[in-house]
Amino acid sequence: MKNKLLSSLSLDSGSLLCRDGSFSSLGHCVEKKEKNLLSFIDEEVYLDTVNNNKNISSIICTPSLEKKLTSNIGLITSENPRLTFFQIHNSLAPSSNSAKKPSIIHDSSSINSKYVSKFDVEIGMNSFVDQNVVIHPGVRIGNDVHISSGCVIGGDGFEYKRYGNYILQVMSKNLIFTHLQNSFHSSIFHHLKISKLN
Repeated sequence: MKNKLLSSLSLDSGSLLCRDGSFSSLGHCVEKKEKNLLSFIDEEVYLDTVNNNKNISSIICTPSLEKKLTSNIGLITSENPRLTFFQIHNSLAPSSNSAKKPSIIHDSSSINSKYVSKFDVEIGMNSFVDQNVVIHPGVRIGNDVHISSGCVIGGDGFEYKRYGNYILQVMSKNLIFTHLQNSFHSSIFHHLKISKLN
């Protein structure tokens, strides 16, 4: 995802932009791999984690936790930081009408399955996809990867979050990108799904 400013977001009436900041990915405050992260904190137990995680560039927290944050990062306060976080997540999720790119399969790879999506799949060099494998859109497979028969990779995925009497559907249509790294070998009946904003 391209760099976004907090000030460019549409916030609900219960949220307040206190300090502008930028982010290029969303994740939980314990995330160590993603950089320039927008996260949330709704419990004091995670204060040290947030204050010591240099990858967090912007945070959503309760007004009472705001004063306890030691880092000078982008800040949104909300009575329900988790709900605000997932509302932002949903607003950034591409619609199912987003432009689809034709799948790219390297000429040196061998595909023996009829169930590889014609859109939004990339398969690198010297990879092998066995029979009866299902590969959904949004999957990137590296070089020298062997996918055994019966595997299901990727998918639309979804999740629901309950907030009192309110239920929020967390959108992930076209946000599931499964990355199988070079020289990966799958065993039979793996179902692989890794969420990442691209």
